Amino acid sequence: MLNRFPKIPEKIFERIQRIIEDYGLINRGDRVLLMCSGGPDSTFLFFLFLKLKQLYNLYFSIFHLDHKIRPDSYKERELLKRYCESFSIQLYSFEQDILKISKENKKNLEDTARVIRYNTAYKVAKEYGFNKLSTAHNFNDFLSTFFINLINKNHPINLFNLKPKSYWKDLPVIRPIIFIHKKDILKYLDKNHLEYIIDYTNFDTKLLRNKINKYLTNFVVDFFYNYNVDDLFKNIVNFSEDYFQTMRSLIEVQYLKQKVYKLLPKGIQNNFLLKESLFFTLKDLFKNEIEKENEKIKDLRIKYQIIEDALNKEKVNIKGNWVLKKIDNQFFLFFDKYKIDKIEIDLNEKNQICIDDELFIKFKVIDILDYGEKSLKMIEDIFKNNIEKIKNEKGYFIGVFDRKIKVRSRRNGDYFQPFGLGGKSKKLKNFLIDNKVEDFMKQRCLVFEDKYGIAVVWCYLCNLKRGRDMNFIKKADDKLFVVEIEIY
Repeated sequence: MLNRFPKIPEKIFERIQRIIEDYGLINRGDRVLLMCSGGPDSTFLFFLFLKLKQLYNLYFSIFHLDHKIRPDSYKERELLKRYCESFSIQLYSFEQDILKISKENKKNLEDTARVIRYNTAYKVAKEYGFNKLSTAHNFNDFLSTFFINLINKNHPINLFNLKPKSYWKDLPVIRPIIFIHKKDILKYLDKNHLEYIIDYTNFDTKLLRNKINKYLTNFVVDFFYNYNVDDLFKNIVNFSEDYFQTMRSLIEVQYLKQKVYKLLPKGIQNNFLLKESLFFTLKDLFKNEIEKENEKIKDLRIKYQIIEDALNKEKVNIKGNWVLKKIDNQFFLFFDKYKIDKIEIDLNEKNQICIDDELFIKFKVIDILDYGEKSLKMIEDIFKNNIEKIKNEKGYFIGVFDRKIKVRSRRNGDYFQPFGLGGKSKKLKNFLIDNKVEDFMKQRCLVFEDKYGIAVVWCYLCNLKRGRDMNFIKKADDKLFVVEIEIY
């Protein structure tokens, strides 16, 4: 097919390099797995990485998942195979009947496809030693996702959730072309006669994303096309990240009889005002094109009532499992039904960050000790030196573990030996009752355990954390890892 790749225009490549540098997307020697579909964006990403491979001395391969939604979807795999063979690039190709799976599980087709695609790519990356995933999301995707979030979400949290860098579980997902216009991508491919597959389902305006693309995103993108908007969208991404972190951890709303948006922190106020102004803009843009969607947009005005209702109630349902909960005149936003999947950590890797949908935990090994009386004294000294930090910092603790840790939600029937009870076992449920932890927070109690049992119990929201009795060290039969834990 090809034995050399056409040069990417200098102006576009310089913009991509700035994105890479600004967000730390690529380091020398990285092993990156590209999630490609065979469409124009992923074809452009393929040729981009042929260039980046030389500059950063990186290794990359291609991952492809055939969703089998269209009868001719096999053509995408064949195209990617030809490209990979031309440049001696490894291709990992898989098939899944996404339509069948989504119907069986009664889940949204697009969400089902996304989760299976990312999970399969994650398994391949872990098995073959890739340290990053990369997708071909571009500027059009960035804006479309914002508008879809604005219409669909009952609370304005993380509207710009398509970022240059995010994580899938513990693996970074990078998007080096996220601020590159689709128009520029197509120009490059067509000028150099590079083959790509057009997914005709992208023109089906029964789907909200396609409707948004046709009637709104393309209009906005054309407006910005002749302007250098790198700094503008860099600021948007940075702002949305700060905003998301604030919303996901705590909404500090004091009980004040003022307008609803004035009850929010300054950074969040701005987002509410922005959304309120966008309501009228969107309403006009959609008015003549998408009458059905107008009804959804009208609902945006009602959503401000949610926070006002929460001022007079202890708990307000927002959407799905999301609730706004008032505790001691402060408001917390989180899932009503909360349960994390069990996460396993091997402490032989000294620094690890484990990531769940709503949970970020960082582990740092600060010492490795032999078991016995001498170690017990050294551990006591470490705790004494850090006791103020443990007491005062909500997201900080020191634990002593065997090499492997499991992090999970608490279960009925859990027992552990709390520090200070002289080695006596206590039912975890009774321990939480004794510490006056309310039921809503009990559901969010985390357990850190190893082969010797539960090592740390942590209720993050009410800052309750308790380690186990240190007498277990005398019975230990292997190295002990003293570990700093940070939750954020």
